[in-house]
Amino acid sequence: MTSHIEADSYEVGRYVASLRDTARLTQAELARRITVSPARISRIESGDVALTNDEMDELLSAIGTDAANELNDYLHQDWDEVERPQFEHPSRQTLWLVNDLLTKLRKLKADPEVKSVFFRHIEMYENELRTLATNLLSTDHSVAFVGSKGVGKSTAISIMLDLRVAAEGPLNKQMVLEAGAGGTTICEIHVKEGPQFGLIVEPRTNEAIRYDVADFVEYLLRIVKADQRNCDKETDDGPGISKEINRAIRNMTELAEPKTKDPTTGRLVRHDPARILAAKYPNPKELVVQLLSLMDLTRRDQRDIWYPGDTKVKQLEWLQETFMKINNCRLKQFSLPQRIEVVIPGPVLDDKQLRIRIIDTRGIDGAATRADLDRLFEDPRTFVVLCSRFNDAPENALQQLLQRVKDAGARSIAEKTLVLVLPRPEEAIAVKDNSGILVEDEVEGYDLKRGDVEMTLSRLCLQAVPVEFFNARCDDPIPLRGTIVSGVRGIRLAWENRVHALSKTVDDLIANQKQEQTAIIFREVRSHLNSWLSKNRDIDTIAEEVQQELVMDIRQAHWRSVWASVRRRGEWWNLDYYYEIGHGAKTIAAKYVAKKASEFEVIIQNLLNNPDLAAAYDMLEQVKLVLRARSDEMLKKMEIVGKAAFEDDLRADTAFWDTLEGESGQGYRDRIATNSDDWFKINDRSDKHAFVKEKIVEGWQQVLAELDALLGDAPEH
Repeated sequence: MTSHIEADSYEVGRYVASLRDTARLTQAELARRITVSPARISRIESGDVALTNDEMDELLSAIGTDAANELNDYLHQDWDEVERPQFEHPSRQTLWLVNDLLTKLRKLKADPEVKSVFFRHIEMYENELRTLATNLLSTDHSVAFVGSKGVGKSTAISIMLDLRVAAEGPLNKQMVLEAGAGGTTICEIHVKEGPQFGLIVEPRTNEAIRYDVADFVEYLLRIVKADQRNCDKETDDGPGISKEINRAIRNMTELAEPKTKDPTTGRLVRHDPARILAAKYPNPKELVVQLLSLMDLTRRDQRDIWYPGDTKVKQLEWLQETFMKINNCRLKQFSLPQRIEVVIPGPVLDDKQLRIRIIDTRGIDGAATRADLDRLFEDPRTFVVLCSRFNDAPENALQQLLQRVKDAGARSIAEKTLVLVLPRPEEAIAVKDNSGILVEDEVEGYDLKRGDVEMTLSRLCLQAVPVEFFNARCDDPIPLRGTIVSGVRGIRLAWENRVHALSKTVDDLIANQKQEQTAIIFREVRSHLNSWLSKNRDIDTIAEEVQQELVMDIRQAHWRSVWASVRRRGEWWNLDYYYEIGHGAKTIAAKYVAKKASEFEVIIQNLLNNPDLAAAYDMLEQVKLVLRARSDEMLKKMEIVGKAAFEDDLRADTAFWDTLEGESGQGYRDRIATNSDDWFKINDRSDKHAFVKEKIVEGWQQVLAELDALLGDAPEH
């Protein structure tokens, strides 16, 4: 048994101080109750003194509250199977239950009389309980805001977290996180709790920056040639070079366009020193060297900055100004950021028990075909907030994203997702009902729009996804905070509910494992399941090919993303050839495996509906969970298989990439898509397609092998 002395003295002292304060006792009053000096109580609470069990019992008994008794019980607990959590841990009681269940299973497994039919199930329960314990021990969770450029994600986050420097004036100037009409933030933004206000910057790699500079050079030389031919002026957004990167490179090279006032018209006129430099160095490689030299990347090595104590600038004003400078690359000590972490003191979303991180993802530009967005739904610790404009809710990009992850086998989408509609002023009261009459107020407008959103979600078979509204101009952010925290806690609640379900399962197993009748029922159930498995070991002929998702995504993506990906030999955050190939293999596997798995679950459900088989219900539920878990693992492997099968050949095919890079003009995306599709259809690559399909079949066989092990006879022990 873990003694009080072995527990962390500082933590125990902190608990004692908190319990004493809650009981409204002074240190002197508590000292008199146990006949010690107030100084000793002070030393106990500061962690300088480690008490024996008897001394701690006396101290907590003197406090005398229910919470003090609970702490005493906690300190006596022997955490021999699960890492001891802090007393204040939100899932402490559930984790203690896990510890107890693992102890019971360990003893049961050591029983020489346990029947072999149960042995494999005991091991399965142990593995699942340890996984649940790992999930619950960590209090780290992410809340990811996803939406199109300019939808208002950054503004909603700033208001929800009370990161605003003023309550009046233009809304975008009130926010700590720089906000605008789209193309404002240069990278993914994280907001997390820390010791004080500050910013941590993860820089882009030098290779990635060189590609960005090469894109900028391509853009510059193109508009210089257009000027020389007296063509119409190009827009600031050239092929592959976004507004954010354009702005960042100009600021890092001090080639931003200065503004002067025309004395004749009084209008502001911009002069472009970057064009002058491009005219001086018309060779692309030489111009890239000049720009990289001006950026001086070797000196941009600072990674964090913290609120200085010797400034008169208010904390949030400092944070706003510093964030804006880093986001626009105006601080010479920082490189071009890949990610910016905004650190704030105090718990995010006011939840003191969970360590929540807010993620402001990069805005969707075109189709939502991005690895970073797909993986949000794969991460069991992330709650996803899909942000949409009011009139278009849910926007097409969000519908495509939901369909995409659903097709790839994502589970529990409804449980970890929220659709957040962000109305502008007057939009809700402009809604008409089915008779063409305007709504009376915003609440009615929200209700009607909610019905539209839910109807669209139902077509995706995701009608259980909750829908909320938040008008950044006037709505109270507290309810939104509560909704999101409830969503995160809902993820944890599902884990805790599974632990409690397993508690009953284990108790029933202990009670029934020596009864011959239970073993007979188990054998009957196994016979039914094995009969289906024996008839479904093969997968139908797979006609699909891994590039189909990629080709479709190329046709849907913004043409600048296609251009940028081609220049980088297929590697671009907004359209990654190699990720899409893997995703294509995963989607094909999901189609065939999901069909088989759903058929098997019907068989399981039919058996669950039979009251004569009640003794095997827990076993059937375990079979269902194993089926889902192993199928999910198989899909993840197929993503790796698909990418690995083609990556080396595709990356090394210089002639292919040169051909794509030579494409331009009307129909650009379609030609890139067609040429890319053709690359995969060459006869020499038929063996690679066959390899992927063989691995899908092999993956299904491995799922079945796991089920066979669960259902078949285990060796006697």
